[in-house]
Amino acid sequence: MHSMFKKLFLVFLLIIPCLSICSGCSGDGILSIQIDIASQSNTFNPLKDDSLAYLNLTIYNGDEVTNYASQYVQGEPMDMGQVDVGNFDRIVLSGHTLSGGLVAYGDMSYDGKISSDEETSVSVPFRYPLVYLAGTRLLHIFHPYRTSDLGGYTPISMANDGEITTAVATSPDGISVLGTSVNKGTGAINIWLAFSMNNVKSIEVALGVDEPVKAIKFSSDGKFAVLTSPEGNYIKIVNVHNFIAFTAKEDSILHIDLDESPSRPIDAAFTTSGKLAVLLSEDFSYNTCNNAPSSSVHFFTLADNLGADGGATDEGVTVSTDYISSMVSNPVDGRLFLSHPCAASISQVTAGSQVISPMLNVNNLLPCFKPVNLAVGDNTLFSTCYTVADTISPTWTEAKLLIQRFSLMSGSLTGNPLIMDYPQEAFYANATSSHPSGTIQHIQSAETLLPKDFTVTVKSGRIALSIEAYFNIRSVNVGGSVLNGFKRKTHSLLFIDPSAEAVSNRFRSACYSVLSETDPPPAELTSSYCAPMANVFQPTIEFIPGSVASLYGFQ
Repeated sequence: MHSMFKKLFLVFLLIIPCLSICSGCSGDGILSIQIDIASQSNTFNPLKDDSLAYLNLTIYNGDEVTNYASQYVQGEPMDMGQVDVGNFDRIVLSGHTLSGGLVAYGDMSYDGKISSDEETSVSVPFRYPLVYLAGTRLLHIFHPYRTSDLGGYTPISMANDGEITTAVATSPDGISVLGTSVNKGTGAINIWLAFSMNNVKSIEVALGVDEPVKAIKFSSDGKFAVLTSPEGNYIKIVNVHNFIAFTAKEDSILHIDLDESPSRPIDAAFTTSGKLAVLLSEDFSYNTCNNAPSSSVHFFTLADNLGADGGATDEGVTVSTDYISSMVSNPVDGRLFLSHPCAASISQVTAGSQVISPMLNVNNLLPCFKPVNLAVGDNTLFSTCYTVADTISPTWTEAKLLIQRFSLMSGSLTGNPLIMDYPQEAFYANATSSHPSGTIQHIQSAETLLPKDFTVTVKSGRIALSIEAYFNIRSVNVGGSVLNGFKRKTHSLLFIDPSAEAVSNRFRSACYSVLSETDPPPAELTSSYCAPMANVFQPTIEFIPGSVASLYGFQ
């Protein structure tokens, strides 16, 4: 940027639905930043949040970064110092509490210029860093930094009683929430879109298939999204921009069958906006490595017009020598990362290549012997890990919560693991003649922890991890009476604070009885096996979680 300066003020002009931030509000040379929010009184309006104490504004011009900060006072201008005149390509606005906790965030890319003699106007969405959880009729919404009630937000509700959300993802610009649902009564599979400013469904279209979608992934520019269905052996590619703008929504969606039994499409990633990789494999579970299934990566090149002939060009398949449980791409350099829990390794595919090459082995991953799910963001590769009671040594009497991290900027192959205690669970003990069911609670640590899905929130401030925990309770003698042993499973969404290396909050969505760790959940969940616990939030009706996503976060 040039050395000429203009004074920068934040002035809230009470324009609905946007507010204004401007530079040099009198005279020429104005930088006007419209803050995109729903309304002054909306539940999802961060500017009405009493905990919002100050704002940070960051202007980017390539590698050149300029920061501004000011105390936030509702309805009053804020002097933020001097702003350079010159080009910019990105604007980030973040709101914080007095202690520095993140309240809200906005991030928008531009090709703009701050001029000394004219007004430059840009719009920045300003949102809570919300986390979304699918799996029931209600798409649950959480604020990962709230400690008392996780925000207490009203979920996004599906229209019909039998309609269940199955997958969810958020656009990179933080504006849209894309989801899918299945109607258990009619079998109809729908795709829908809500705007994050008010979290109300605005678009819904039938997909015309018989099996539900498991996961959704966006391209880094937000232009495309891919839907994967292991049960249906298909993927759907969506031109999101056209899906929002066009009247004929179906013309924005391309269907591709991938019947390569026994492998199924379980994950996908965009290396660039028009380059797609689809993982054909099987979901990782407790005994997967006893007879590891085959895995391969299918590559496609996408056309802008998905409805035209050649909407997706098949670029071939690369077969892996090791089982793959998940896949993620690095938006910075287009690399693919693949997790191999049965081989205790992570491999990579460089941009423009289809060759799977080694990257991290068991020595790099320790103490993570089984990397399950992957995510990339803030120049860091994250891996969740399957753990049991003896993950490192017999001195571990319970399964530990373990997430491994690697810096992609430094090039170091040394991990920086998060090793945490998993919260104990309170179960109602089995009934006996002297101790009726529900009168005795048994506190137990987990024996096995199976990660299902996770997202890392903006700036890696929190990790939201969906996890299945298995508990094996042995028989005990209480007052001369024997309480027989029993086995339980729980499903929870954990909110992890990496800086504190601890679980900050937990949402337990299901608790049920099993005979072994490999047992699936029952057809009906009864809410009668787990006891209430302090600081553990529960839904009104138990459910098995689907996918999880976060605004401005990454998966």
